[in-house]
Amino acid sequence: MDTIRMRKVARIYEYGSPQVIQVEDQPVPIPLQGEVLVRMKLASVNFFGYPNAQRRSR
Repeated sequence: MDTIRMRKVARIYEYGSPQVIQVEDQPVPIPLQGEVLVRMKLASVNFFGYPNAQRRSR
């Protein structure tokens, strides 16, 4: 029996402060033929991305 590998993802469902970021578990995708899966060791949110999360759409 194959086990489903999981990964942590950070999601933002609404505008607001950093407290709206939710860390969730999600299955690791299985690449289809002709696709590749890239392993990431680190990721970050840069200074310029944060104000966009605070803005409301016009």
